[in-house]
Amino acid sequence: MATANLSRLIVPARPRSIPLVRAHARVVAQESGFDPSACRAIELGTEEAVAQFIGLADDETATLELVCEPEATRLILRLRHHGSPLDCSRWPEYDPDQPETHLDGLSAYLMRRAFDEACWRNLGKGGQEWQLVKYLATPRVGAEPPPVAPAAPAATPAFAIRRLQADDALAVSRCIHACYGYSYVYDFVYYPDRLAAMNASGELISAVAVAADGEVLGHAALIRSDPTARTGELGVAAVSPRYRSGGVAHQLSAWLLDWAARQGWHGVNANAVTSHPFSQHLCARLDFRPCGLLLGLAPASLSFHGIADRLRQRESCVLAYRALQPAPARTLYPPLRYQNLLTRIYGRLDRPMSFAPGQAPATAISRWETTAKAYLGTAILTLHQSGQDAARVVAGQLLELRRQGMECVLLYLNLGDPALPDFAPDWERLGFHFAGVLPGGDEGDWLILNHPLQQAFDYERLVLADDWSHELLAAIEAEDPVLQALAGRG
Repeated sequence: MATANLSRLIVPARPRSIPLVRAHARVVAQESGFDPSACRAIELGTEEAVAQFIGLADDETATLELVCEPEATRLILRLRHHGSPLDCSRWPEYDPDQPETHLDGLSAYLMRRAFDEACWRNLGKGGQEWQLVKYLATPRVGAEPPPVAPAAPAATPAFAIRRLQADDALAVSRCIHACYGYSYVYDFVYYPDRLAAMNASGELISAVAVAADGEVLGHAALIRSDPTARTGELGVAAVSPRYRSGGVAHQLSAWLLDWAARQGWHGVNANAVTSHPFSQHLCARLDFRPCGLLLGLAPASLSFHGIADRLRQRESCVLAYRALQPAPARTLYPPLRYQNLLTRIYGRLDRPMSFAPGQAPATAISRWETTAKAYLGTAILTLHQSGQDAARVVAGQLLELRRQGMECVLLYLNLGDPALPDFAPDWERLGFHFAGVLPGGDEGDWLILNHPLQQAFDYERLVLADDWSHELLAAIEAEDPVLQALAGRG
């Protein structure tokens, strides 16, 4: 982010402030290069976000802070409310098929349609905010071509590995398209300018394998939540179908792990798909160790050309972790029902830890955030600190995400939060079940629970490459309410 371009506007949380906020968002959008139609959408979407806050606020001293962050390929708007806590569960869901009902939810509906991404965060003492993202209308790699016969395998030429340069981005997008079509879970891979901009900002660390003649043979990347994070996900791996058996993916991944270790990263995680075993085998060779199984993480439209072209159900992933630094001993507060399983997981990860009894929440208000990816049908609800309202917050968000059509909801719970065990019965009552553990960095480790909403899984379709992953699956199956009901009848 270019801080020189950042702007900030603070106004009273009152209807009279709406024209000023609209005008500020419109000017920033125009200066950021958006066309008139997109500027209008940004202006109106911002107005609707302000209207939501004003509709819930009952504090005459409350203020709204609008922070605009123009970047090379997108505009990030952060609209933050400072005042008495708000209950976002009071926002009803607007149904366009029944326009006369729940008109109060129209603002949220219009706001989400105006922006490409919308993330709600409760920052505790820092207020509540919407993070809204709009991308510039830049071209992606060409339209989907008609099916063609895959290229014949070829001997992998000698290649060098280096960081992605801006001129490589188009070749990388085409390589990913050759491997996945337009089905890959991260949409930015199809926009060369976004790939280049994310690498320039440090949000993405891409490595490319380049032959002597300049041909890009493959790509892999580290994805992190912000440019200062010292943990991240290894992914966006694609190798030209002609060179799949030449060890390119392994060498790219090893290069990135070495880079991360030299930068002082704590560790790296990976999501290895279960429609085929190849990514799991790659993770095992790189000493990633399974620590969870995320059911229904990606849509069934995901396609691996020439490997698993069509999926019969949503894609599930083995969550695996590779430590890059010695792990500090940590005190964890998991629910009692998961302690035996966590003992085994941490033993396999070689991470020292101890359990401590939980305590009642120390605060009234939870600190949390929700990120929903409509194109994936997946949402992540992160509970950084559980307050007395934690169960109500999660129940309200689960209802909202179901209304939005999400098919998979992951609940991330801070294992360093002493209040975590206090809410274990609530998570079970709401339908969440065990998914795994994700070792973290400075903030701590995470217990992951999964809510598949309306999905029904055929567990026998999951291709698992090792015995330990099968044991994790057995632990998850034991919590499946449908299987429990069938077992009870038997």
